[in-house]
Amino acid sequence: MARRFAPGIAVIGAGMASAPHFRALRDLGADVRWVVTGDEERAARAADRLPGARVTASVEEALADPQVGTALILTPANTHLDLISMSADAGKAVIVEKPLEISVERARQAVAPCYRAGVPLAVVFQHRHRTVTPLLKDMIDRGDLGPIHAVEIQVPWWRDQSYYDEPGRGSYRRDGGGVLMTQAIHVLDLAMHLCGPVSAVCARTRTTACHRMEAEDLAVAAVEWHGGALGTILASTAHRPGFSDVIRVAGRDGTALLEGCHLRVWDERGDLQEHGSAPGDGPPAHPMDFPHDDHRRFLSAALKAVEHSPVPSQFVAAEALRPLELIDAMERSAHLGRWIELGMPSADCLAEIGPRPVTTGADP
Repeated sequence: MARRFAPGIAVIGAGMASAPHFRALRDLGADVRWVVTGDEERAARAADRLPGARVTASVEEALADPQVGTALILTPANTHLDLISMSADAGKAVIVEKPLEISVERARQAVAPCYRAGVPLAVVFQHRHRTVTPLLKDMIDRGDLGPIHAVEIQVPWWRDQSYYDEPGRGSYRRDGGGVLMTQAIHVLDLAMHLCGPVSAVCARTRTTACHRMEAEDLAVAAVEWHGGALGTILASTAHRPGFSDVIRVAGRDGTALLEGCHLRVWDERGDLQEHGSAPGDGPPAHPMDFPHDDHRRFLSAALKAVEHSPVPSQFVAAEALRPLELIDAMERSAHLGRWIELGMPSADCLAEIGPRPVTTGADP
């Protein structure tokens, strides 16, 4: 019998990343019981946006509520390991903003407490929940494009300097890196969700004259996929004024071009099918000024999974670690100046944890 979790939600963190989550939770009529923040301005904003929730500066207080079954963690990446551990130890299901943590090693450590406690762990990759994503996924899985030989990924976004002036933003200590970890990770995850894992990468990264920051705002790479396809990656927050992200998948029998939420597919005769919304002018000037529909679909699916069929931690480990492993390989390649091989994705991090406890019925 699947473990049952209380319907209440504790939102931990109320910074920039919380805006689309708050809107999505309100749309879903979710039972948000707590918002955790120590910032008075953010606390007031949270109380206004989620009037039914209590606001506290204490994570412990929110997690002690027996009516809370899920912790939604929206804090900076370098805090995730501790907060995931606290939530899992309290018997709560965990939903955490990307990235899972600031490094592959810390991300693997973050999976362990959820595995031991037998609680689900989901990472926010809302691009998978764009309306056209399942359509393209089905096309590729059915072989409509034929054997895939090329996959091109472009994330040509823009951030002005004020974005990086926030202390810690674009740093390795807080964010785990720059454009790869904070922006491109969504599109990298989506590309691997569609086309499978990457087997090797050769990359270059740099900080351009556009920004004063510690980590990279520009990265390029040549890529080989496990299925044999070749491809490229461009990730940037230095492409003024910012353009839509693109995934182009070419196969023997056709080509698919996913530009934002707009999908175009050319078959072997050159005939075109179009799906989704028309491509816009690119991402908004403000990082959070975008529709929250994808977040709503993600949270709806994640909360239903918690309620009815918790996501196995083994699956989450492999899926959530995959983009982190690719980013780590790109950074190592840029540092060493050579190709880096990636192994097949797996949940090897769980092998050292030991047997998972068996849980039946309601929470103990």
